[in-house]
Amino acid sequence: MEQQVDVLKPISLMLKFFRICGLWPRQSKYQWLYRIYTLMFHLFFTVAFDFCKHINLFLETDLRLLTVGFFIFLAEISLVARSVNLLVNFGNISKCLDVAKEISLFDKNEVQIVEKNLAFYSKVMYFYMGSSTTACIFSWGAPLFSSEPMLPYPGWYPVDWKTNNQSYWLAYWYQVIGTAYQAHAIVLLQLFSIYLMANIGARYDVLKYRLANLGQCKTVNGKHKEIPTFVFIVSFFTVFLTEIFLPCYFGNEIILKHQSLSLAIYSSDWIKAPARYRKFVVLFMEMLNIDVVMKTGKIFTLTLSSFLTVINRSYSLFAVLQNTLNR
Repeated sequence: MEQQVDVLKPISLMLKFFRICGLWPRQSKYQWLYRIYTLMFHLFFTVAFDFCKHINLFLETDLRLLTVGFFIFLAEISLVARSVNLLVNFGNISKCLDVAKEISLFDKNEVQIVEKNLAFYSKVMYFYMGSSTTACIFSWGAPLFSSEPMLPYPGWYPVDWKTNNQSYWLAYWYQVIGTAYQAHAIVLLQLFSIYLMANIGARYDVLKYRLANLGQCKTVNGKHKEIPTFVFIVSFFTVFLTEIFLPCYFGNEIILKHQSLSLAIYSSDWIKAPARYRKFVVLFMEMLNIDVVMKTGKIFTLTLSSFLTVINRSYSLFAVLQNTLNR
């Protein structure tokens, strides 16, 4: 008897967030209205928000603030690229989710395998989201400890927020809402691609289980300020480190699970099977010799060794910048 698992449950809140932020254009008779909403939302919280915040880069003389602002600018460029990618490829992404929902499981062991993969992904998602939210909260709270009017992030606005109290709170809450959207959008767009990789890993585990138990299954049919500043720095560092680590980890897991299929099918009772079946097993094992590699931008391989390379080069760059600033 086939059993089902709600594989979309871990990302249900993520999809609602995408919908609210104009990133999930589902088919409906009001789709044209949603497109207008998407345009207005991103004009206000992406284009205008980034312009007002980063126009300050051309006026800033402090090298430290300029460096921080530059890295935030790069993160927001990546947000724009991921958002455009999601909207342009929304049709293919919807098909991927439809395929993910069609997984058919034959027994409780397979259900537990899928649920274990999804539970691990959920823990990673909550940790990543918690780190991002903590970083945002402390960046929003830092101005409250200042004796002078101060915004969470340097920026230029067409109002006199330094002397006018009403204008200050208007600019302050605009930054709070804008950073809340952008920070969580960056994280969730990253986590969405990781979710798809986690689903691939779950299917590999189910396939591995079935191959290892060939000849034992009855059914084989189916589809396959200082304190605040310190906490902010730690949270900020955790978010950016995790953003690099997660895709490399899950990409590495897919490679390992693909490689384990050969051992799984070889460990089964395929020798006792009919000759025609044994030929298919040999052909399948030959196909498994083809490497499966996850890449980003068709350039960088998503493996743990790639993560270590990035960390090593990042530290080298940090050391060079640190020596430059200390002179």
